[in-house]
Amino acid sequence: MAAWQDFEKSFPDIRGEGQLILINGNHIAGISLLKGTNTGLIFLPENKQISGTNKKIGLLFGHVVEIDPLVTKVLKENVVMDGVTFENQLGLLKMAGRPLMDTGAVMPAIVIGKNDDTEMKNIEATKSWMEMWSKHDPAVFNVLASDAVIHDITRPKDMNKAESVNSDKSLWEAFSDLKLAASSMWAAGDYVVIAGTSDGTNDGDLPAVKLKKTGKKVSAPYIEIDRLRDDKIKEVWFFMDNANFISQLAVK
Repeated sequence: MAAWQDFEKSFPDIRGEGQLILINGNHIAGISLLKGTNTGLIFLPENKQISGTNKKIGLLFGHVVEIDPLVTKVLKENVVMDGVTFENQLGLLKMAGRPLMDTGAVMPAIVIGKNDDTEMKNIEATKSWMEMWSKHDPAVFNVLASDAVIHDITRPKDMNKAESVNSDKSLWEAFSDLKLAASSMWAAGDYVVIAGTSDGTNDGDLPAVKLKKTGKKVSAPYIEIDRLRDDKIKEVWFFMDNANFISQLAVK
């Protein structure tokens, strides 16, 4: 709560604009556009502060909530935003992030789950591809539709299927034991929501970001929302804090 209060002081006009809302029973997930202007002080760890930049931010974040319907109480909550993009838009980091997103959907798309055969089938398909991905089995890429669009928020721009395949293969080479674990998985309509962690050891180079192997282990929370159609993934939204990921590798 204190961290959010400080954030509001840094961005007095901060607001979140819903882009997609998914609901199934006591599970709610959303993609929102976070917008605001940094006119206040920026609060750092160890009670440090720096002056505001007067720069605008506009970036997407993922939000997953599990509630207790009997007392309307939040049981679990995951919010994931890319710190690299956030700092880059404020002019505090030179590393490439997503460009400022100023305009999103006028009204969010809302999908309510039915727990029908399609949703159950999509969940099973998701479990299957996650198992293959964690085994670094290239057959996993067959689940991507030929015209799939991947909104990986840790990357400066969206990717097509070929670009996503190359990106994942590079990650496997840099983290030979990299795995995706799901702490929560559920469906709503054509969408499957996954919240979990990505865990691995950096025992190889990652040329795309000029990373030499560090030998360090990483564990980073992520949220993924997939849209499926005819047993294929048509669209992916992947949220992870790249700043947290990089800090665990002690990369400057």
